Amino acid sequence: MHERRVKLGYCILFLLLILLTAASLTIGNYNDLSGNDVFQVLLRRLTGKKLTISNTAAAIVWNIRIPRTVSAILIGAALSTAGCCYQEIFQNDLASPDILGVSSGACVGAALGIILGVSSSTIQLWAFSMGLVTVAMVYLLSGVFRGEKRVSLPISGILISGFMNSILGLIKYLANPETQLPSIVYWTMGDISTIHTEQLKSVMFPIAGCTLLLLTLRWRLNYFSVAETVSVSMGIDIIKLRILCIVLSTILVGCAVSVAGTISWIGLVIPHLIKTLFGKNSAYTLPLSCLAGSEFLLFVDIIGRKISTSEIPLSILTGMIGLVVFFGCLFFRRAGQNDTGV
Repeated sequence: MHERRVKLGYCILFLLLILLTAASLTIGNYNDLSGNDVFQVLLRRLTGKKLTISNTAAAIVWNIRIPRTVSAILIGAALSTAGCCYQEIFQNDLASPDILGVSSGACVGAALGIILGVSSSTIQLWAFSMGLVTVAMVYLLSGVFRGEKRVSLPISGILISGFMNSILGLIKYLANPETQLPSIVYWTMGDISTIHTEQLKSVMFPIAGCTLLLLTLRWRLNYFSVAETVSVSMGIDIIKLRILCIVLSTILVGCAVSVAGTISWIGLVIPHLIKTLFGKNSAYTLPLSCLAGSEFLLFVDIIGRKISTSEIPLSILTGMIGLVVFFGCLFFRRAGQNDTGV
C-alpha cells in the first residue's frame, strides 16, 4: 500500500511540475502568452525559422520567463533538498537551511558587496563565500560543546546566525538610506525576477551536481535515525557521512541564496509536508521533497505575478503560504496519532 502511494506521489508531482512550468512560461505581468506562442519561441530559437510570434514576445519568453522558471525549479529543489537532509542529519523536523546560519552569512556577504559598490557577480561570489565561512564557524564552535553533533550543531547555528544578523543590522545602519539600503532590504527578502542567464549558469551545475549526489546517498540518510554504534557495526562511517551531507546541503543553500536572496520556509515546510504524506523513509522523502520544492516555488512565483503589478518579495508569500501548510501538517499528524490511539 505504501509503495503504491509513493508511486502515485511521483506521478502526481511530475505532472504538476510540467503544468506549473507551462503556466510559469505563459503567465506574466506584461501579458499572458498562449502555449502556442511559447512553443513558437522555442521552435524559433532551435531552428532559426522566422515565425509569426513578435520579437517582443520572443524576448520576454527567452530572456525573462525561461531564466525565471528554471531559477524557481533549481532554487526550490535546492532549498527543499537541503532542508530534508538537515532534518535527517539532526533528527529534528524543525531543522531548516537556516539552522547552520548559511542564509544569514550569505546576506552579510551580499550586503557588504552592495555597500562597497562591487559588481553583481562579485556580490554573488561574496554571498556564497560568506555562507560557507559561516558553516565552518558553526562547525568549529560546535566542537566547544559536549554532546552529540546533532545537538551541538543546531545550537552553534543559532548562535552564529544571531551574530551574523547583528552584523547585517550594522551594515544596514551604515548603508546609504537612499541608494544602498533599499537594495539590501529587498535582497534579503528573496527575489528571482531579476536573475539573468549568466547568474543562472554560475549556480546551475553546482546545484544539479550536489542534488544528484545527495539523491544517490538518500538510502544512507536513514542511518542517522539509528544509534551511531549500530551504524558503525554495519560498516558505516557516520561522521564522514554527516560531514559530506552537511557540505553538499550547504553548497545547495549557498548557491540558492547567492542569486535569489533569502527565501524562507521552503526548506522547513516542504520536507515536513512530504513526511506527513509519505512517511520518514529518506529514500522516498528526499526525491519527493526535491520535486515538491520546485513546484512550491513555481506556484508562489506565479501567484506573486498575478496578485500585483509590482514584484512582491518571495519570502513574504512563502511565509504566508508556508505557515498554513505547516499547521495543516501538524493537524493531520495529530489526527493520525489520535486515530491510531497514540
